Amino acid sequence: MKSPGWVAALVICIGACPAHAQVAPPDSSAADSSFSTPAAPATRGGAPDSTLGGFLRSMSDSTDRYFGPSSAALDTAGLDSALAVHLAFPMLDRRGQHPLRPQFSPWFGFNRVDGPVYGGRVSVSPRRLGELSGEAGYAVGPNQWLGGGNYDVHWGSPHVDVDEGPQRRGEYLWKLDAWVGRNTGVIDPDPSRGWQRTLRAFVNGSDRFSYLRRDGVDVSLERQAVSWSVAIGYRDQLESARVTTTTWNLFDATPQLVVNHAALEGRVQEARGEISVRIPATMVRLKVRDRVSSPALGSDFDYQRCSAVTAGDVPIGRALTLVPQLEYGRLLGDLVPQAAFYLGGPHSLRSLSTNDLSGTGAALGRLDLVFTGDLLGVAHIPHPAFLVLQGGLFTASGATWGPDPYGGAGSAAGWWPQHGAWLSEAGGSILFRPGLPEPAAFLRFDYAGGLGDNPRHKYSIYYTAPLDLLRPRK
Repeated sequence: MKSPGWVAALVICIGACPAHAQVAPPDSSAADSSFSTPAAPATRGGAPDSTLGGFLRSMSDSTDRYFGPSSAALDTAGLDSALAVHLAFPMLDRRGQHPLRPQFSPWFGFNRVDGPVYGGRVSVSPRRLGELSGEAGYAVGPNQWLGGGNYDVHWGSPHVDVDEGPQRRGEYLWKLDAWVGRNTGVIDPDPSRGWQRTLRAFVNGSDRFSYLRRDGVDVSLERQAVSWSVAIGYRDQLESARVTTTTWNLFDATPQLVVNHAALEGRVQEARGEISVRIPATMVRLKVRDRVSSPALGSDFDYQRCSAVTAGDVPIGRALTLVPQLEYGRLLGDLVPQAAFYLGGPHSLRSLSTNDLSGTGAALGRLDLVFTGDLLGVAHIPHPAFLVLQGGLFTASGATWGPDPYGGAGSAAGWWPQHGAWLSEAGGSILFRPGLPEPAAFLRFDYAGGLGDNPRHKYSIYYTAPLDLLRPRK
């Protein structure tokens, strides 16, 4: 588990301790659900340093191109701190190191099926040949070894940043990623970030995801351009069920979910594809995903999982941004829990606990209204320059339908849910962007209350990135 910003993330996890709700238990997931990033306050005084200023302006511009007005402008307080650390510890710069010199790092994991996982990673990065890495760790709960090897390489137009992607017409970037080994994955195909799940499980047992074991190979290839991207992938993995082995945590709290729901065991040989396009003359993006597992490929399962997501920013004057996001998905064929759809938690319906709803079909609509100014500044409350808070309002409605993957009552299968299946909510948010570990991501403090037939309500605190439905959350 890569672990950026452990101290900040620990604060996130502690802050997300259970909140009292009327019906459902509080949400525990640190899922990445959101759409905007706080805007920095206007600067005062003389002109900034031209070198640093140019760097920050270029980063802010590239963020605006992808995420839209709700992400501008960039709060630089956290970035200045990162620069100070870099200048104070120049040995952290790897550019002067030999490309074949191995880099070592510890690996710590934790969840209720593996317990603590102790291990390490090693990687080498030959010039222009990508990065080759390996990891191995011992899972104390089941007394088993986990780990494997990964090869990651990218190539494309000169000066294209691998994280930002192409920013000008005619630029392109290729990415190839291959993994082989044994790991513990999440049954939900669209989960929150792994390091947040680990922290929540370790600190207070508030991780509500269920897990499975995967042994095998996974390969993907992606081509990115400025307004579109295409990715294909293939995996051959043995998927097996796990059971809970560990119920303790740092605060000795009772885990919010003790039982680990079982995955359907078998060998999966699955082909997948993904297309993402920006709708011309708008800041709206559309992403379509399709995954196919078939006996014709040698798989034990026969299903097709397709989904579509669209999201964008609509500025309303200088102070407000309207952010709509829509998602629809269907699972056809075998009822496989690890290919089903799940709703509930900060990444979808925030008044529900994580994965409260499940089925072979899912639909979700979210609409957020974000105030792009500094709330404390507008209220004339003295505050440090780095403490920029934004406010927001949101409403959402979602539903799952079809057979329940865990044998519940379920409902009739079809292409659209029945009217009574929809659950709606509304609420408010406070947004804060610390600048680290990701410049565009932020802390979100939400209150969501149910509307109509949804009596539930909940507070949640989580770390997220903009337009999360468009981004991979793993």
